[in-house]
Amino acid sequence: MERILGKTLKEVWPTLEPSAKGGITSQLRTTFDQFRSLPSPARFCALDRKPLPDALFENFDDPSCSTGPFESEEELNQALLKKYIASEASLPGKAIFYQRAWASVFSGHEPVFTHGDVQQKNIMILEDSSHPSVVLVDWGTAGWYPSYWDYARAMFVCGRFEDDWSFWLEQVLDPYWNEYAWMYILMLEMWS
Repeated sequence: MERILGKTLKEVWPTLEPSAKGGITSQLRTTFDQFRSLPSPARFCALDRKPLPDALFENFDDPSCSTGPFESEEELNQALLKKYIASEASLPGKAIFYQRAWASVFSGHEPVFTHGDVQQKNIMILEDSSHPSVVLVDWGTAGWYPSYWDYARAMFVCGRFEDDWSFWLEQVLDPYWNEYAWMYILMLEMWS
């Protein structure tokens, strides 16, 4: 572990001019492009082919809910749906609907290396540079997830969209609007 001297992007974002925001998002885009070029283990898993650590897969009440690793996107989808069905928020009719519709939205996404928790508080702006330099922190949920995962999770954290971060986020990560909308509904139902 290393202490990063600087401020979070959340702290500085409201004070930045568009040109500074563009510089930061350009650096982040380069970083995420490098992540995406890392060779995939051909499955959806955390480092060392361990289970995915995202809270969406955790279910302490039902140990039969899988956290992976998953050999296919279909397996990952089934685990998410099983988690939904096991949750208190689950509606039987909605679960059946999700099972019918899910595969048409969530298919064809390759496993790519993913930070898993892209939000302004996990992006540090270094103090000791003449121009802003960025470092990502909090790698606790990193792994190989479907290509839409970072975008959908990052947009979910935008919450009330109180600033323009969601616009700039599309400069950092390829947008997956449909996948985000479906994941947003699922997460909202499971965590409300």
